[in-house]
Amino acid sequence: MSQTPTAAEQYQTLVKQEAELLTGKARALEQLEGINSQLTAVRAALQGAQLGFTVAQQSLEKDTSSEAEPASDKE
Repeated sequence: MSQTPTAAEQYQTLVKQEAELLTGKARALEQLEGINSQLTAVRAALQGAQLGFTVAQQSLEKDTSSEAEPASDKE
């Protein structure tokens, strides 16, 4: 004779499973929020690096064009 769970036992098992899944979902959402915060920080750093690179590149181009101008005046 096999032991089959009663309706009350099945209900309790399902309630427990639901609680465990909700806890897991909450943890996953917390991790996702942390990842999103890190991603935001990395994107801000990338924007800053890109801005710095652009400024340096423009400065280099300006210096290069300034050096080229006196040479053309002498000709």
